[in-house]
Amino acid sequence: MAALNGLHTEEGENNLDIYGLSKHLQAGKEGNDLCLLDPRVAATSLDIQSGSSMGCNLDSSRSGGMLRPVSTPSVSPALPAAPVPLRWDDGVWRVGSTNLTLESVVQLYDAGLDADEIAREFAGLEVATAYQVIGYYLAHRDELADYLTARRTHVALQREQGKAAAVEMRARLAASA
Repeated sequence: MAALNGLHTEEGENNLDIYGLSKHLQAGKEGNDLCLLDPRVAATSLDIQSGSSMGCNLDSSRSGGMLRPVSTPSVSPALPAAPVPLRWDDGVWRVGSTNLTLESVVQLYDAGLDADEIAREFAGLEVATAYQVIGYYLAHRDELADYLTARRTHVALQREQGKAAAVEMRARLAASA
């Protein structure tokens, strides 16, 4: 760690010497690790050669309020991608292992319900799954638009056919009675 005048803080010192920092960087002195420890600025450190960042912690074992560098990863670890809880079942996207369709969740979401409320509407639908499905829908609206339109049309047609079949059945029952 390079020790620069004005770039470390001891009791009673309250300045940040930008000139000293600039002079040090231009000279390319050894250490190339700088820890800016002005009490008016958050303790920040930068490894000039690699661009990795470091944090600075107060070293309570020393008197005078000296700070020491603490290494932190410069690249955050990758999180595993969660699989989208949708499955293709005979021409219909279903949610997880349920028989619930994607369009049922989307319809309620578009009507203003949040994931918690949607999960309460359907037995067996977990809140986390509802959030995942909504997140997928929001990220892929354009890709899903044609599918959702076709499904809405199909469902409306089935409803109309069901109503017509019910009317026909009532007429047959009335005729036979």
